[in-house]
Amino acid sequence: MAKIVFVDDELDMLETVKKVFTEFGHEVYTAEEGREGLRLILEHEPDIAFVDVRLGGLKGMEVLRQAKAQKPHLKIVIFTGFNDSQVDADALKYGAIMCLHKPVGLQDLMNIIEKNTGG
Repeated sequence: MAKIVFVDDELDMLETVKKVFTEFGHEVYTAEEGREGLRLILEHEPDIAFVDVRLGGLKGMEVLRQAKAQKPHLKIVIFTGFNDSQVDADALKYGAIMCLHKPVGLQDLMNIIEKNTGG
């Protein structure tokens, strides 16, 4: 199964994804703010990470940039609650594999995980 990091300031979402994806056998790490998220990503080198754009402390786009600068092979998906084509373009420019617009369903996340990790 996959090793996954979720970084989002919505605690309810983090609790839900941790519970659901752990039940499916995945190893899941969560963080509510950017610096902790970056630390988890660099420490655990997940198969895939999901990072919200708007975070306390280090912003999501900076988490993406720093993580990819240190570990270019990482697969990182950016989340955003805003329909902003510039955010999408920046995320892809900085190395995200895709940019998702909230709300995102659990089945959509599962499909992305399976497609990008084989698990």
